Amino acid sequence: MNTQVTLAPTLLQILVATVLPMLVALVTSRIAAPSVKALTLIVLSAIGGWLTELQASGGTFVLRNAIVTTVTTLVVAIASHFGIWKPLRITGSGGVIQGVVPIGIGRESAAARTAVPREPAA
Repeated sequence: MNTQVTLAPTLLQILVATVLPMLVALVTSRIAAPSVKALTLIVLSAIGGWLTELQASGGTFVLRNAIVTTVTTLVVAIASHFGIWKPLRITGSGGVIQGVVPIGIGRESAAARTAVPREPAA
């Protein structure tokens, strides 16, 4: 008995976009500048959007559709980061993922290097 699972392209796109912030947290370091994390999310959204478009069109690539899919993926990824994962402390600089995976791309931003360290709360 063969069981075949088929996902609609839009559902696949939303699932990929929802997971992208966690992937960004895995591949960037905790002290990476926000611009590095944003650029990483943009690149991963482009890859995800273009691959989703290729899968949805059966291998025929349509540039306009790929651009729309990429932008939509980026918007959903940003919304899921700020609306779901960051409030749950899964992603973000203080999130669980970056606490467990201490290495990654990006180095400390100039603003973070010159910031005055805060005193711990008593």
